[in-house]
Amino acid sequence: MKTLFAILFLIDTGLLVCMSYLFLQMLDMDGNLWLIILDFAGMMTSIIGLAFLLSNYIKQPSDNRPNKT
Repeated sequence: MKTLFAILFLIDTGLLVCMSYLFLQMLDMDGNLWLIILDFAGMMTSIIGLAFLLSNYIKQPSDNRPNKT
């Protein structure tokens, strides 16, 4: 389960980077105000998702399998 949370965290981080780039590009090019607001809302949702995934990742028990040698 920890692996799934780590993969989702990385995907969400990538989405946040892409949305941040798009946000700055739209601000620079005087983009449509509604699209800027929607992109900003998406970035906030992504940040909340990152916090949720990180908190659930921390709550998961660690893997206590014996080491294979």
